[in-house]
Amino acid sequence: MANDRVVWAVNGEVPHDARLAREQVYVSSGGATGIIGPTSLRVRPTPTPSEQVQVLPGTFVTAATAGPGLGYTNAPGQSYSKTLYQTESVTIRPTSSVGGRTDVVGIVIIDPEFEGNADSVDYSTHRFWRLHVVENAGNAATLPEHFADLHRPFIPLAQIRIPASTGTIDQSMIHDIRQLATSKTVTEPVLHEVNPSGNAQFITVPPSTTSWTEFTRTPQMTIPPWATEAVVQLKQTGGIAGATDHVGGRARAVLIAGGQRVVGQDNIFRQDSDWNRFEIPLIARLDIRALAGRSALLAVEIRRTSGTDTLRVGARPQELWQYWLQGQVTFQEKAS
Repeated sequence: MANDRVVWAVNGEVPHDARLAREQVYVSSGGATGIIGPTSLRVRPTPTPSEQVQVLPGTFVTAATAGPGLGYTNAPGQSYSKTLYQTESVTIRPTSSVGGRTDVVGIVIIDPEFEGNADSVDYSTHRFWRLHVVENAGNAATLPEHFADLHRPFIPLAQIRIPASTGTIDQSMIHDIRQLATSKTVTEPVLHEVNPSGNAQFITVPPSTTSWTEFTRTPQMTIPPWATEAVVQLKQTGGIAGATDHVGGRARAVLIAGGQRVVGQDNIFRQDSDWNRFEIPLIARLDIRALAGRSALLAVEIRRTSGTDTLRVGARPQELWQYWLQGQVTFQEKAS
């Protein structure tokens, strides 16, 4: 494509064609492809399950070309965008008794400028986008290379995993594969001294496989209003057990806002040597949509699964030890 003399945008009798507008969309979106906002274009079954699925309102942006052989390859540095204001439906072809099938529902762009029929299209009725079903997409559905044979820009929204002999689509068959075009992320460092007064008491954890004991809380942190997920990566020092007891257990991170608790998955720890102090790793991915925009405390809870000696977390004032909860919490915006 040759360079021309026009930029977006200047006054006067200057031709500003659609290419310049597409370039502006590309620049403003950073060339990304995906949905705008976590709830955009969610796919769901019809209210009474049928052979159709519905795509809810929302906004998308897509690069005209996503790489070699993908989309409109002669439109580099250009993008399309669109807002759907009403729910749309598309039909999923039934499966036979031979076997099931995995399809992908998405949105495809149909631009006559790159379809080779620009002179014959009735622009008053032509639909420049539509819902499209890629059949037999398999597990590669989230990879743009899988849709190269469309030769058009394509935004995948959901996998539909259909069992054999099935013509009715229910929620269990719909698997979300939407990606945010531009997501937000912020990371909060955590460095919290468990015993800041220097004379804190031990917290004793009973030898139980069911009871959880909270042994520390951080100061309040504010969860961003756009956040849908928190990734917790922490290390808790200060575990003390008998010198030869080899205590084991599980720990978890909990975000607390008011009376609401969001609990992370368990993390296993064990005192594997005769040295009676040990660290507790904490890694968790939490769905925090219910806590977005609120002030929250990060707590650590622990329970015993092995060992018989007293398990304590803390420090004695006569010991020159400091015990910390350290790491970070990353708040993310994801499709939800």
